Amino acid sequence: MRIVLTIGVTVLLAVVALSGVMALKEPTFIYFPSRDLIATPAQVGVAYQDRWITTEDGVTVHAWYLPNPAARHTVLDFHGNAGNLGDRVELYARWHRLGLAVFAIEYRGYGRSQGTPSEQRLYRDAHAAWTDLTGTLAVPPERVVVAGRSLGSGPAVQLATEVRPAALVLENPMTNTPDMARVVYPFLPVSLLVRSRFDNVRKIRDVTCPVMVIHAEQDEIIPPSMGRRVFDAARDPKQWALLPGGHNDFDDVSTDAYLAAWRAFLDLLPDPEPPPPPPFSKGG
Repeated sequence: MRIVLTIGVTVLLAVVALSGVMALKEPTFIYFPSRDLIATPAQVGVAYQDRWITTEDGVTVHAWYLPNPAARHTVLDFHGNAGNLGDRVELYARWHRLGLAVFAIEYRGYGRSQGTPSEQRLYRDAHAAWTDLTGTLAVPPERVVVAGRSLGSGPAVQLATEVRPAALVLENPMTNTPDMARVVYPFLPVSLLVRSRFDNVRKIRDVTCPVMVIHAEQDEIIPPSMGRRVFDAARDPKQWALLPGGHNDFDDVSTDAYLAAWRAFLDLLPDPEPPPPPPFSKGG
């Protein structure tokens, strides 16, 4: 009996110690940035601009702007937790061919951006991207569709509670970080110790614009049930799509259905107000 008790205490202490170490090194279990850009939009035939944005706390982050003169809307995109913008050029080209302009932000610590990531810092990066797009580039808010995939659902939802975009699109969103910790580490009490929240399922109740949630049916990282919970918590009008494929390839596996979901959602949005005409000036 004493041996069993000793083994049990030893295992418990080991679990607590491991969970404590993981909590102390939390960012290394959430963010997986890459510094090397493996591609640019030019390599898939899309013209783009490099944008350099200073956040409110003085960090310079990098973004790409893919203008589209025919676009009714511009997608302001927040990517997932691994790699950088260069890993997503095919997605940006796909949106561009759909008739959208694209503005994609590189979180601090990723690609060519300065700094190190954290939940609050990603929120600052998102707000800086919105300011650059709607301020410096003068894209009207009613023409901006905020989009976030996987981890990017966190800054996307947070931003949509602070500003008034045309719409919010979430792809493979998580409910919150503690829920994710329970999925990834079911036998460790990590969910009780995580400091990051990314509480999408709570915050989306405060989003007033139309919402679309797309989830991969065979998502091996974020269960589709999480995406459904986020969708159920959102206000109307909203649209749900469950598409065949895994977490990172569903839009390749289900390209036609993916584009159809986007088209149907965009068609539901009211036509943005046309830009004002330039001021009249007399010739001289």
